[in-house]
Amino acid sequence: MAARVTDLAAVMKRAGHSPTVVTDAASLAAALAGSSFDLVIAGLAQSDDVMRLAQAAPSHPDLVPVLFSGNAADEVEATRISSCRIMLPGAHRNDALAEIGHKMELRRTAIGRAAAR
Repeated sequence: MAARVTDLAAVMKRAGHSPTVVTDAASLAAALAGSSFDLVIAGLAQSDDVMRLAQAAPSHPDLVPVLFSGNAADEVEATRISSCRIMLPGAHRNDALAEIGHKMELRRTAIGRAAAR
């Protein structure tokens, strides 16, 4: 049986990441102000608010949207936000981790280029 993502934070911890889980905008703003983050993973419906908070944060984390349906409009919106996305429920944990890893690599590359300027 394929291992499906049911608890993304637990999957990330097992893979060696250090996720911080927040449930509202105020908690996200506080977390972003108090710590450095590379990525914020959030539902597509919250992406605009999350992007504003992430862009204002000192670490300027990138956003990986989570899609909860496979409809075409959501796919277009997710592509506008990021080249990486996570499909829930039902995504294989390796697919979710691959998207996170890919976004981290893109971030490292962009930071390296910016530092070389």
